[in-house]
Amino acid sequence: MKKIISLIFISMTLSCSLFAEKFLNWEIKAAAGLPVYGAADASRETLKAEDTYKRVAAGTEVDLSFNVSKPVKILIAAEAFCDFTFENSQYINALDYSADFGIKIYPFDDLGFNVTISYLLGCRTDFIKVAEIEDIINSDWGNGFKIDVNYDFLRNTKFKLMPTLGASYKYIPRGNNTTDHLFEAYVGVHF
Repeated sequence: MKKIISLIFISMTLSCSLFAEKFLNWEIKAAAGLPVYGAADASRETLKAEDTYKRVAAGTEVDLSFNVSKPVKILIAAEAFCDFTFENSQYINALDYSADFGIKIYPFDDLGFNVTISYLLGCRTDFIKVAEIEDIINSDWGNGFKIDVNYDFLRNTKFKLMPTLGASYKYIPRGNNTTDHLFEAYVGVHF
């Protein structure tokens, strides 16, 4: 175990000294998206049957990345996504939250294009008030994955703040043979 920790420490130290990039970076993202829920929910369908229901789906994510080498980063992230569906005093609000652990790869050295593949551990909480039903439902914690395609503008420059633009797909099982899919488009700032 000590050898593994020593190797990780040495590789991190070498990556700091060999490359111009900082060892530790972080990024904040704001997203809009489309959740596709695996299980049919009678309350959700009842609310959507109203002609004038409204829906707002937005999220945020904070990433912390460690530069292992110039094209490869190890990523740790926390994210939350809210899906608010409402009509007058009736609502179904879903809060999806997860922790991500993954690897970010820049396939082209001169460009800011990158791909991230992450393991997810997450849960969803539904706050429901429709007709006679008022309830808070927590899904089971699920293990899933996320694929993210991103472009870091100004990647090879000396700017402290670099804008990013990207899209992601999130697949996460929720228990009871149901799976959620989340499609997102986002803008962010890379520090």
